[in-house]
Amino acid sequence: MDPCAVFSPDYISARQRFRDAAAALGWTLEAHPIGAAGPDGEELTIDVGYSSAGDPQKTLVVSSGMHGIEGFFGSAVQAALLEHWAATTPPSTRCVFLHALNPFGFSWLRRCDENNVDLNRNFLLPGEPFEGTAPAYARFDPFLNPRCPPSPWEPFTLKAMLLIALYGMPMLRQAVAAGQYGYPLGLFLEERSHRVCRNC
Repeated sequence: MDPCAVFSPDYISARQRFRDAAAALGWTLEAHPIGAAGPDGEELTIDVGYSSAGDPQKTLVVSSGMHGIEGFFGSAVQAALLEHWAATTPPSTRCVFLHALNPFGFSWLRRCDENNVDLNRNFLLPGEPFEGTAPAYARFDPFLNPRCPPSPWEPFTLKAMLLIALYGMPMLRQAVAAGQYGYPLGLFLEERSHRVCRNC
């Protein structure tokens, strides 16, 4: 097989190929709409395909597209695997495939979702509450999320340099990159895709 042949040209084609390949194996399919549209107005969904064979306590989970545009690669891997199994022998292990965890980013060729959130920043384990914020984030919130538009003379660079001098680049970087659950207007807040994935 030509390795390039498993890559789809866009999100819609990738989703259809995934669904067709899972259906060919007799897998159960689910589609979870995210309430946002693609570039041509198409509905965006997180698609789930799962087999009935095997012990549920020993399940192989394969996901794709958490970082949106990276979904092209993950979807290709999933399609190649499903199509290979259809042509040979499916595994006896129970499988759950999650296609396009961030369908908005996949469709619009972005890393972030429809709310400009990087979904990888705040996934929690089952049972963990969506609450709490690292102390460093609270310290940097006024800088990261100003309450009014900056003036033409906004000394952004000077403020950033001062914060780095006071707290160090590692602390500032961690505050910017980590997920948080206490500031609704802040960076990397919990998103719908997280709730869908936790219930899949």
